[in-house]
Amino acid sequence: MPTLTGRDVIFTNMASGLGMDTPTNTLSGVAGTAAAAGSGFLSAGLSTNTIGTTYPATLVGIQLPPGLTAALRLVLAQSASNQALPNFLAYFYNMGTVDLANAAATPYDGFTADAGVTYPLLRTKYTATSQAITLIPMCYITTDTATTAPVFDLQTAAGAAGYVDQDGNSTVGTATMTMPAAATVAQSGYIIRLQPGDTGVRSISAVRVTTKGTAGAARIFGVEILAGITIPSTSWTQLDDLAFSGLALPDLRPATPTAGTLTSYLGVLRLNVTTSGQTIRLLAVLD
Repeated sequence: MPTLTGRDVIFTNMASGLGMDTPTNTLSGVAGTAAAAGSGFLSAGLSTNTIGTTYPATLVGIQLPPGLTAALRLVLAQSASNQALPNFLAYFYNMGTVDLANAAATPYDGFTADAGVTYPLLRTKYTATSQAITLIPMCYITTDTATTAPVFDLQTAAGAAGYVDQDGNSTVGTATMTMPAAATVAQSGYIIRLQPGDTGVRSISAVRVTTKGTAGAARIFGVEILAGITIPSTSWTQLDDLAFSGLALPDLRPATPTAGTLTSYLGVLRLNVTTSGQTIRLLAVLD
């Protein structure tokens, strides 16, 4: 199969049946509690395929052709909604869960890592294989909190490092995350605060809960942004042609863990609280 050296090859491969055109992937309208100062101001919604998805517990990502062995390059991304939304096509990697209402005395270690995965996650970057990628850490509430707004940070109860930063440094995360309300509802999402100067994480190993609610649980996702699909106005449909928008077309396959089996979902990261629904179209070709 021809290597993707230009638009002509892209469309030749598509015409030869070496591509994918998803006609629609409708993403459910979801609602959450808006972020506040203590939770970093960024409300981060997670939208996945409506077929099989039951928020917040069961997620089904946008489906790709099975048995992929070659890179599947995103050529075009289209999104439509009746709301103006800052959106990103992204992978959500399940890093673990946080118990926000443990019976233990505070502070306590509230994080349970997704079993069997060794970080960092790896991709080919500019022809260099097995390069560590940086993830945006996201807290996704799966059980409503109650009575007291939980507070957590990225370190152990004893004060040891809780994450590895974008440069590979083990880091004690002292920046706190305070849920924006005592009753923070499930499906709410927030970008987790990191130490000044850090742009993301390679892995998370600990979450220290310093104030707990009488109820509440969350999932921690590492988010890898693949493409921007922001809808600039309620009357526009956004169409992003990626063939000439960067140095490389993003690979729609998930990143590879250093070892183990990774749980991931291809979906949409929304930097807002609610949406009434959205339709996604992806055009991709094998490389």
